[in-house]
Amino acid sequence: MPAEDPLELVGTTVSDKYTIERVVGEGGFAIVYRAIHNVWKRPVAIKVFRALGDLPSDRRAQLVVLAHQRPFQDATAAAATIP
Repeated sequence: MPAEDPLELVGTTVSDKYTIERVVGEGGFAIVYRAIHNVWKRPVAIKVFRALGDLPSDRRAQLVVLAHQRPFQDATAAAATIP
């Protein structure tokens, strides 16, 4: 299990409803985080592209929020498999 958080998102809240807990995986283009939906109290998977790491933190947070304004069926399915 990856322990590093290259984008420094662990402990932050995205879209006022997802609290990022830890990194669960990473690949060449993206990092997958385990988060908790603060209303439903359920785990979710959040995938963030590495290219965001080159942006200032306020711009990066803004783009992460925009990415979560659309429903993701695959993220819901993936979240069900996160321990």
